[in-house]
Amino acid sequence: MATTRIHQGVVVELVEIIRGAQDAMDRGDYRRSAAASRHVLETFPSSLTAHRMLGESLLELGETDKAIAHFQQAIAIDPLNVVARLGLGVASEEKRDMNQAYTAYLHAWEINPALDQVRDELVRLRGLLGGGERLHPTRAGLAGIFARGPIRARGSGMASRPPGRTRESPCSHVSGRSALAKW
Repeated sequence: MATTRIHQGVVVELVEIIRGAQDAMDRGDYRRSAAASRHVLETFPSSLTAHRMLGESLLELGETDKAIAHFQQAIAIDPLNVVARLGLGVASEEKRDMNQAYTAYLHAWEINPALDQVRDELVRLRGLLGGGERLHPTRAGLAGIFARGPIRARGSGMASRPPGRTRESPCSHVSGRSALAKW
């Protein structure tokens, strides 16, 4: 397990610092959460969780530009991180950058289409941006949706394939081919 040294030779597990940062955030102590996340990033600059939590803490502290930078860093580490994409969307709305907010929410929705609240935010922002209520996944998002296979148990937050089904290419699905052809 990864460790980090604090002062005077005391060794603390990374997970303990992350847990402490999350506990501080849950209590509303965003400065402490930000300090713990920064400490982790000094030793482990590619810590996805530390970047995401620092982004959340900075957003709560009103440091929106810095929050956006950390959400973007988390996304660079893990492009499929829905929480970081949602954080980027919220921070972008704070900056009144509705196009960037829409894009962040759209990518989060493409990763997990079962998130009805994200869909509602997309519809709201699309209306503000002058579009209709119909959502259109990007080509990459559409390919990802079809690559994962049909979504069952809508609303459960889990996308899965029927038992025994193997992963197929997006174009092996008849509906996938026709949907991709329309783009």
